[in-house]
Amino acid sequence: MSAIVASREEWIRIFAAAGNGRVAYYPNPGNAGDALIAVATYQLLRAAGLRYRVVGAGSRATPDTLIAGGGGNLVPPYADVARLLRGAGTRAARVLILPHTIAGNDDLVAAMDARYEVYCRELTSYDYVRTQCRGAQVRLAHDLALCLDVEAAAQFPWRLAWQLARTEALPTAALILHLLQDRAGQRQRGPPPTFYREDREALGGPRPPDRANRDLSQVYAWTVAPEFCARVSTWLLLRALRAAAAVETDRLHVTVAAALLGKPVRMHANSYYKNRAVYELSLRDRFPHVQWCDA
Repeated sequence: MSAIVASREEWIRIFAAAGNGRVAYYPNPGNAGDALIAVATYQLLRAAGLRYRVVGAGSRATPDTLIAGGGGNLVPPYADVARLLRGAGTRAARVLILPHTIAGNDDLVAAMDARYEVYCRELTSYDYVRTQCRGAQVRLAHDLALCLDVEAAAQFPWRLAWQLARTEALPTAALILHLLQDRAGQRQRGPPPTFYREDREALGGPRPPDRANRDLSQVYAWTVAPEFCARVSTWLLLRALRAAAAVETDRLHVTVAAALLGKPVRMHANSYYKNRAVYELSLRDRFPHVQWCDA
């Protein structure tokens, strides 16, 4: 088993080695948790001095280096990163798949050749890719959000506000509404809310009946590009968690963000192995204030 890629310095070296050719970065789409990963990636790409352009899953680009953003998009039923790899990935001279959970893509993984560097964010995915694929370089790496510069991410990104002109009006209005709701919620009394997911990966419990639930990753979902949008989603997520005395969630990146902020966390399982596997590799020993809960 290879050494785990764990530090910002290691990632900066990896990104710097991508060179000065045509570099395309595809940030994994999704919710505020995916924005957290994207912001950490933007920070590291900038620190590496790498010039790149952001592309979509259906990009027709022929890059020298294609960087597929980290996350959990290479498992059923998600298909965005698989679409990217079957398109631009076939034309790129080099492909980096940033720390990912990977399952159920046997044909795609088996076809990965020496152009690929695959970073798996837990042992289950690492063993799966090593079994299915003989051509790629496969390494373990902590979820990239764990390399986030939290203090920088907690500042509102005023210098990127010009990118607002490139975003859609409806999601912008929705985020403004959430800010107003947050302000109203701060004046309410009662038990603190839980932060369980309310999507396809939810197991549905356990939720104390006397406590409201806020799925922060969905509440603050905007988009992961341009960078301004990812930064705002992350800023809102960190802002909400800083106001919490403790966190109870089955969201991986609510856990990660709260852990980085030093909050006590009770972490629960999602619908498949992801949460437990990342907890065991990356959270259990590093964050003693994060507690795994079997029920």
